[in-house]
Amino acid sequence: MLSKKTLSTVLVLFTLVVSFGCGGGTSGTTTTSLADPETEAYLVYSAVFRAKYLNANVEQIVIQDQTGLPDWENDMKRLDHIQEAFAVERDILDDFSAQNKSPRSLKDDFDFSVEVVLVGQEELQRTDWETFYDTYPTSPGWVELSAVGFSSDMSQALVYVGNPTYYLAGAGFVYLLEKQNGTWVVVNEVMMWVS
Repeated sequence: MLSKKTLSTVLVLFTLVVSFGCGGGTSGTTTTSLADPETEAYLVYSAVFRAKYLNANVEQIVIQDQTGLPDWENDMKRLDHIQEAFAVERDILDDFSAQNKSPRSLKDDFDFSVEVVLVGQEELQRTDWETFYDTYPTSPGWVELSAVGFSSDMSQALVYVGNPTYYLAGAGFVYLLEKQNGTWVVVNEVMMWVS
């Protein structure tokens, strides 16, 4: 059994390691540089869904099963527009561009309480809207997601969300999120298309 003095010493050392070990001994705050980008990406997606797409009538979210961007993915003017609209550093735009060079498979790692249905792009494109809503009556259309781009310190994130809802109806946005008190929060948005 440990003496009170040994136990106190161990407790003080543990507190010092926890307080200073993650922050390099300089600030006493935990940094986000050790965060897993994939885990963080799903937290970003979930924050956007909760803030912008979920309401009392939504019981299902139909999501295209791979990430992607509309035809503007290689259009640097769009990235410049996003940088100007959000007043962000170039590192986040560079990461956003790099993360979206090729599609990535999505999985149901979202953090919200409605049913998630992952569907392939080809199936979505060949399904008419009447059939879609017969199959998914409580869904707000379907959603396409980009991969998430992060600032180098993982304190900001950019993500594109497109949401076709019917023939010639829907919109696509790029959202800027910031990590505030350990939680991703949507702080700005810019519409990229509307139909």
